[in-house]
Amino acid sequence: MQKTFQGVNVNLQLLAQNLYQWFISKGYQAQFYGAGNYY
Repeated sequence: MQKTFQGVNVNLQLLAQNLYQWFISKGYQAQFYGAGNYY
């Protein structure tokens, strides 16, 4: 998986979900949560 997130208007929820899925695919246990602009 190769994705690039750049700039100040990054969709943080999408970034968090992609990182979560990447860690799960590598066999790690992962979780993410967030509110507003924090994930």
